[in-house]
Amino acid sequence: YQRRVHGPRQQIEDDLLDDEDPHLKKCVKTNLKIVNTAMEATDQAHAIVVLTEWDEFKTLDYQTIYHNMTKPAFLFDGRGYLDIELLNQIGFTTFAIGKTKRTFL
Repeated sequence: YQRRVHGPRQQIEDDLLDDEDPHLKKCVKTNLKIVNTAMEATDQAHAIVVLTEWDEFKTLDYQTIYHNMTKPAFLFDGRGYLDIELLNQIGFTTFAIGKTKRTFL
């Protein structure tokens, strides 16, 4: 499986390839593709992990993203930043990292 990541290319490369471990560098170069847009990163993906509070992620067309993803489509919000209720209505299986799911009896 190839993982795709969207973000500032130079920062990502610096963060992930700044390790002295040659095995880790090979793993990153082989299994990770840095892409230019969030739409490209999510095309045919099984899951999205949002780990930032960039404004861009608030305004993405999640309906189109969901349509282009492999189902079931999972979304993990690591910042508690997204409208989880709306994402659930679209069809995502969502997880707000650090928050428990509400259950009603």
